[in-house]
Amino acid sequence: NGIWLNEAFATFMEMLTTDAYRPEWKRWVDFGLARTAAFDTDSLTTTRPIEFEVVTAADSEAMFDVLTYEKGASVVRMLQQYLGDEPFQAGIRRYLDTHRFANTETGDLWDAIEAAAEEPVREMMDAWIFRPGHPVVSVSPIDGGVELRQDRFSFAPDPAAGTEAPPAEVRPVPVVLRASVAGEVSTHRVLLSEATTTVDLGGSPEWVVGNHEGNGFYRVALADDALAAVAASAADHLSPLERYGLLEDEWALLAAGRGSTDRVLTVVRALAGDDDLSVWQRIVGVLASLRRLAPDDLRSEVEALARDVVTPVSDRLGDTRTPGEADRTTALRATLFEARARTGADEACRAQADAHFTALGVDREAVDADLADAVVRVVAATADQARWDELRERAAKARTAQDRLRHQGALADGEDPDLVLAFCRLCLTDEVRTQDAPFLLRRALTNRHAAAEVWAFVAEHWDDITERFPSSTITRLIDGIRSVSDRALAGEIAAFLDANPPEHGATVIRQHRERMWVTVALADRLAGELGPALAT
Repeated sequence: NGIWLNEAFATFMEMLTTDAYRPEWKRWVDFGLARTAAFDTDSLTTTRPIEFEVVTAADSEAMFDVLTYEKGASVVRMLQQYLGDEPFQAGIRRYLDTHRFANTETGDLWDAIEAAAEEPVREMMDAWIFRPGHPVVSVSPIDGGVELRQDRFSFAPDPAAGTEAPPAEVRPVPVVLRASVAGEVSTHRVLLSEATTTVDLGGSPEWVVGNHEGNGFYRVALADDALAAVAASAADHLSPLERYGLLEDEWALLAAGRGSTDRVLTVVRALAGDDDLSVWQRIVGVLASLRRLAPDDLRSEVEALARDVVTPVSDRLGDTRTPGEADRTTALRATLFEARARTGADEACRAQADAHFTALGVDREAVDADLADAVVRVVAATADQARWDELRERAAKARTAQDRLRHQGALADGEDPDLVLAFCRLCLTDEVRTQDAPFLLRRALTNRHAAAEVWAFVAEHWDDITERFPSSTITRLIDGIRSVSDRALAGEIAAFLDANPPEHGATVIRQHRERMWVTVALADRLAGELGPALAT
């Protein structure tokens, strides 16, 4: 039952030690991306507690997912940051000394930390470890402070999914606020154990951050005026992980039916001048999702928005790496180049990518490795038959597994459904390794231009797929349906999986199916909201 703690604590320590060794790598900021996947699954009604009773081998296998690793590590991090380093470390030492050469259960750790920190750690952590889901904390400015209100967070259920919103619940939430009052910035720790409470800030805040340094595993829903204020102050007063979380929360609130497209675009535009890689990865992720989910008649407007948001920083960074440049800056240049060319449909960038691709055919080091990845994906997205053949040939001649996967994976991204289907057929041959093929088919399923064709291929070749690939990878392949936004296609997929349930991973398959319907509902909502939001 407690295997999660071994895995989650190892993940936590990996981040903690690497951050101490190389703070310039910003590992906790990068971890925000991994944590997003845990938030996503934990927002479903089909989520599970971090710890649950293991009865069968299948139960044990189900432990090895984002809820064990990313959510588990995030909850440990939340506790550490709420208590402070010294009390937390004292509790760990007490735990190790008390149980040296002995077996333990999860509660033994909380008891040791509670004794050292003199805080109700066991009560708080039991609520987080043994209950599924996570809260959303609503923050509303009032005279002299803020009002906090908590509720269970979940994505808006779609009737076709056959799910209902989970009941309201209250749990101890270790909230850390940061606010500016009369120009003075201060932090405030609150153990939110009731449905609502008020926090005295000593005055009305000019802006307030509901999740200081982004350490809490909860969503924040700011009142409209509070969101506008903190978005305007983000560049000067919010840390990278706070800026990341601001947009991440707004996107999640939109999918939950609690936010709006207007609010999402307010934050996107406010962060447009950012200089942090992780923040930009979230921005371009949201822009790419908007482009993928947008009605056909609005797609060009989303592309124009992407160009407007991305181009200034992309131009500022220039085309080439400078001497002594930080690795994260190099990666940012590549991220923005790809976003500009693909999501923004920037023809000049696409032409530049084509030139880089030709140069890479002569000299494998013609461009920086980070940019090479982006170049291959950009070229593949708009490839004709000749370019497709060249990508395939380069994959076959690749000197490393990384280079082979770079080119093979890009074949799944094309806008020509016939070429994507040709790639799917390759996945059932010896040209693509069986350990890679399920993940590449998953990638093809996320392709808006070919999702229906790829699913038809998967359904037609289901027996071959389930016989050829390891059973544990079938759920990874099906993960691709989470991106499906067409209601009719989603219905076909659901009916097929009802009739042909995979041998393993029933819980994970239910999560994939529920998330698919969330995407469908979000696309329906954007059809009505996106046009007016883009016009403002």
